[in-house]
Amino acid sequence: MEIDKEKYAHNMDYLYKINLWMVRKYGDELFEKFGVDKNDIFAVMKMFNAIYEEQCKEMPLPWYRYGFGGKE
Repeated sequence: MEIDKEKYAHNMDYLYKINLWMVRKYGDELFEKFGVDKNDIFAVMKMFNAIYEEQCKEMPLPWYRYGFGGKE
C-alpha cells in the first residue's frame, strides 16, 4: 500500500496547527504542571512524552476508538 504523501502532509499540517493552537492557548498551565521551560524544546518534548504515556495508560486502544461515536 502506497502512502499518499500530499494527503499525509495535509493531515500532519492539520494536526500540528491544532496542537500548536492548544499549546499556545493552554501552554502556560501545562508548562507549570510539568515543570517545563517553554523555551527549551527538549523539555517540551519530554512534556509531550509524559502526556502521551499518561494517555496510553488511560486509553490503551488506538486513538480512533475514543473519538466521537467510538465505542470502548
